[in-house]
Amino acid sequence: LRNAKTASDDASVLLKIFEIKSHESQYKEIINEIIFSTNQQNPMQSYMLRANDSIQLDLAEFFESKGVFYERRKNEFHTFKRRPKYQGFSKLKIVDLAKILMISKNGARGVVQFKQKKKELFRDPSTYKSTFNGENAEIFFQYCIYEIVSHVFKKDIKRNGKRFLESTTFGIVWALLKAEPAKYSTWKNEVNKNQYKTIPSKNAKLKAFCNDIKTIFGEILNHGTKLEKTIPGFKSPQDFIKNEEANIQVFNKLKSRERMLRKHFDEALR
Repeated sequence: LRNAKTASDDASVLLKIFEIKSHESQYKEIINEIIFSTNQQNPMQSYMLRANDSIQLDLAEFFESKGVFYERRKNEFHTFKRRPKYQGFSKLKIVDLAKILMISKNGARGVVQFKQKKKELFRDPSTYKSTFNGENAEIFFQYCIYEIVSHVFKKDIKRNGKRFLESTTFGIVWALLKAEPAKYSTWKNEVNKNQYKTIPSKNAKLKAFCNDIKTIFGEILNHGTKLEKTIPGFKSPQDFIKNEEANIQVFNKLKSRERMLRKHFDEALR
């Protein structure tokens, strides 16, 4: 084609045509599944095949309204970040959001499930829909809590292999906050209304909450050392990312941290 100078009447293009009745209740969903299924044969990351379905488009629009660029394709933010519209935006990768959602929904098991089902998550329709099936306001709340935990790990925790413990730490923090029904809806609404209150550099009152996160991290390490003697195959705290039983035990162990964590988070939002 590159060297062709004239069009040829002998050229042909293979087409596959699907006929869908536009009044069908699942019209958009059927189209998304056709796009996903017919493109799986291409050498492309599975999450990129979901980039244009209605769930992801809705999330992208919602996060954009919050000043967050939801990166549904690899390196997409690099292409758009210099545009005036996206100045000052933070970035959230689709795979990172999938991790946040799976841990938020499944707790201790979600930490390991994401590691094991990372590829399957976007390929299997049932797993994909159940993971991303949530209210935008709640998803944004989960994202903001994850960002606080991530901030603490980047700024205050100096340790090799710490990234293996970030997921477990977030899972515990989220579980402790979610288990407070009297305050949960109020917190969710406040975070969606005033996101800056969940940004440590903009809200000094988050300091006590961040210290709670560091304490939880320290206790995970201490408990992990004990688990090396009781759980077969558990050799170091880095194994939290792949050992479900270890996560379950440490989640249960740290339930006692709920009172102070909730108190400090509540104070930070006032």
